[in-house]
Amino acid sequence: MTKYKFDFRATAFSKTLVSLLNFSLLIAYIKIWKPTEASWIPWNKALWKDWKQYLAVTFPIAFSFYLEGLMFETSVIIANYFPVVNGEYMQLDVHVAIINTSTFFFYIGVGFNVAISVFVGIYMGAQKLTKA
Repeated sequence: MTKYKFDFRATAFSKTLVSLLNFSLLIAYIKIWKPTEASWIPWNKALWKDWKQYLAVTFPIAFSFYLEGLMFETSVIIANYFPVVNGEYMQLDVHVAIINTSTFFFYIGVGFNVAISVFVGIYMGAQKLTKA
């Protein structure tokens, strides 16, 4: 970043461009090859009947992913302010350390999320809805 006089805005901009490209490619794949035709449920008003229930489940999960992305952006900003020591750029080293630490803590929550989902699915499949 420092060698080419980029600051933290260049990293955020490139991440945004890559995300938009990935989204565009995904939409193109779905539109062209139609991989979901056999399993896709058509949209109708009944889909929105229990939207509050879906949002109650969706928002905590989305918030955890938001925090993970926010940690990436924050780590880029923090790493950008580390000095050059003995001619060595420390920014990349610091960025890797911060990302590894945040990933470790993020996946603890993801592990609980998956485990709870598995147990709920097992109990629902066994028709033990009160335990689920």
